[in-house]
Amino acid sequence: MCTGRGRRLHMPRTALLIMMGNNNRDKIPNRPGRRDKCLKPGQPGPVTSPTVTNVTTTSIFLCWVAPLGGNVFYGVNFSNSGQAQQLVTNRTCINVTNLISATSYSFTVFAVAGDNTTVSDSATITAFTKPGPVPSPTVTSVTTTSIFLCWVAPLGGNVSYGVNFSNSGQAQQLVTNRTCINVTNLNSATSYSFTVFAVAGDNTTVSDSATITAFTKPGPVISPTVTNVTTTSIFLCWVAPLGGNVSYGVNFSNSGHTQQLLTNQTCINVTNLISATSYSFTIFAVAGDNTTISDSSTITAFTKPGPVTSPTVTNVTTTSIFLCWVAPLGGNVSYGVNFSNSGQTQQLVTNHTCINVTNLNSATSYSFTVFAVAGDNTTISDSVTITAFTSPGPVISPTVTSVTTSSIFLCWVSPLGGNVSYGVNFSISGQTEQLLTNQTCLNVTNLNSSTSYSFTVFAVAGDNTTISDSATITAFTNDESRVKLSVGHEGDPNDDYINASYLPLANGNKRRIKHFHFTAWPDHGVPENTDLLIRFRNLVREHIDQSQRNSPTVVHCSAGVGRTGTLIALDHVIHQIDRTNSVNVYKIVCDLRMHRPLMVQSENQYIFLNDCIMNVIRSKQNSNQFYKNNAAEAIYENITPARV
Repeated sequence: MCTGRGRRLHMPRTALLIMMGNNNRDKIPNRPGRRDKCLKPGQPGPVTSPTVTNVTTTSIFLCWVAPLGGNVFYGVNFSNSGQAQQLVTNRTCINVTNLISATSYSFTVFAVAGDNTTVSDSATITAFTKPGPVPSPTVTSVTTTSIFLCWVAPLGGNVSYGVNFSNSGQAQQLVTNRTCINVTNLNSATSYSFTVFAVAGDNTTVSDSATITAFTKPGPVISPTVTNVTTTSIFLCWVAPLGGNVSYGVNFSNSGHTQQLLTNQTCINVTNLISATSYSFTIFAVAGDNTTISDSSTITAFTKPGPVTSPTVTNVTTTSIFLCWVAPLGGNVSYGVNFSNSGQTQQLVTNHTCINVTNLNSATSYSFTVFAVAGDNTTISDSVTITAFTSPGPVISPTVTSVTTSSIFLCWVSPLGGNVSYGVNFSISGQTEQLLTNQTCLNVTNLNSSTSYSFTVFAVAGDNTTISDSATITAFTNDESRVKLSVGHEGDPNDDYINASYLPLANGNKRRIKHFHFTAWPDHGVPENTDLLIRFRNLVREHIDQSQRNSPTVVHCSAGVGRTGTLIALDHVIHQIDRTNSVNVYKIVCDLRMHRPLMVQSENQYIFLNDCIMNVIRSKQNSNQFYKNNAAEAIYENITPARV
């Protein structure tokens, strides 16, 4: 009686035979078989619990439980690269090799009886080979909160990918079908270790993992500021960004060379700089790998200029002080000058090393603070101070108020401006003397009588050094024989004395002087009529003709050209008329001007001269005119000859 069903084992011509023993019963014939309605005694039972105990990228290790009954061996059918394959073994485990990674395989396992023909019912199990590991995972981009990973797909079947990492102490896994993934929501400046693996189609079989470590980008530094500058250093500070621990880099250019400084602090003192020079500092945070850096923050600052040196006052006037100084070493600078004027602080700016400070008060002390200004018009050097006085104004209207034989009393008006003292210079007995006073009058004593003194009077500022332009006045001390006279109501106040001295000549010779004084000719203008001057000329000519030829005749007025020239020209023309009975006024005046410029000085004098000539010509017939004093006209006065 049949208790089961059997089937023949059909082996294809291309079947792979694995001989696990040397007896003939392990050989499965390559012939077709058929299933009998009734099984022969000894038909194998089916294998049970087929399992996959190990997989690699090219192999799957299968095991199962042997059926009850007699000795059997086993067949394993599967398809590989589109071709059906069969493996035979007398063991309950087999390692199927030469497979394709990440590929699904369906294995049919059955027992074969000792006749190599009778087979059991089959048991089927499906398994994936292990995917190959992802090669060369790389970080292609980082931000403060993300890391972008890419890798190359492994050879073999289709796979997905898993990425494991830890974030804030919690393990996380991301899955993707692509060969790149952007891991987000990370902490800045933090190290992350990513484990990347391929996942076969069963979502269970995974490849060996590849690990890559990367830092997220640090956040930028916050609020970089310059807290202190000197001529050779700039002190920088900033606020640390949020996130992991970072260090900092500071890039800047110095003398044409780019330099980088590193620090673990949030402040740094950059030294060995050039004064009055602009520096641009690029500050960035550096993650723990010393490679990943933040976006940079830039701040520009100038080093402090060096102080100006040797400030000097090169010139002063009553309203200005001219300052100069030596430029400091370093970059280009401008200059500021602070000073107080009339209670208000003022500031002047210049690009030069000299400045003329104007609109000042005379004889006043000014304190000037000079400093260099860098190119940002903000950073300034240490200041240098210089004090100077403006010149006092000159003293006004110096006058001599009284003189004696040994003293001259001087007074003047004080100049406008600050408080001053006064100096008076004069020369006595060949030596220059100087007197000082705080008053506007000074009595200069111990002088020599009958001597001319030139006094130079000047104001002195509060520094006892700065002086005004001087004012000069000349005066004589009185003669020992000076006689004081009384002056009438309308008299000249300067005609209040005579000199009664008698000065005998060394050889005792006598000289006679005759003085003619024409009093009716004003300083500017001409006499009232021509007759007066013609008669005066005739009187003088009569005296000249009576005198010896070697007796000189001197004619003078104030300047010696106007009235003097008119009288001399009149004498020449009348003399020409008497000798030649002709007249040439123009030529005679020209000849006189060849000897002395401006003879017959004004137009009205020239006209008056011509009027005189016309009068002479008309009255030619009355040639015996004579002159007599006329009290009403007061033409001249004879002076009694005096001994000189």
